[in-house]
Amino acid sequence: RRFVLVLTTVLMFGFTLYRTNIMLKCDGFSPRERLLMNLKGLPWFFGKNGTLTAMKKQYMDWFKKDFHPSQHPVIRQYPVWIETLEKTNDPIAAGEAFWQAGL
Repeated sequence: RRFVLVLTTVLMFGFTLYRTNIMLKCDGFSPRERLLMNLKGLPWFFGKNGTLTAMKKQYMDWFKKDFHPSQHPVIRQYPVWIETLEKTNDPIAAGEAFWQAGL
């Protein structure tokens, strides 16, 4: 489980950087500009107040031998997503309702 978690994290991060690079290339940015943009964006993920830094405790919990996902609380607005999906059968609308409920 630990190996797969690390592998998946690395692959997801790599795929995200790859796809971002492709889109920026299509937008006409030079390799140097794309590299600088990626470097500038790293603190958004890993910085003191970064997205992934904020999830560090929950992420590290998955490496504990006796961990089960039910030990983490359900996201507060999750019922909104379920309810909207059941009503509309539209995952996009459910996602929008989910994010709006979190604001």
